[in-house]
Amino acid sequence: MTSIKEGDKVQILCEAKLETGELCYKNNTENLIEIVVGEGKFFPLIEKVLQTLTPQFFRE
Repeated sequence: MTSIKEGDKVQILCEAKLETGELCYKNNTENLIEIVVGEGKFFPLIEKVLQTLTPQFFRE
């Protein structure tokens, strides 16, 4: 894959923290978030940013 575009299925490894820095969510490689870019079922800003990533950030 050379780029991410609308309609691509991607898996996301992430964590979320509160403004205080407290960890409130973290997934792992056994429990990845899977989305289809452009479906609008995930945060729109993150879907846009995914489309700007270069292949160095991809894991096959």
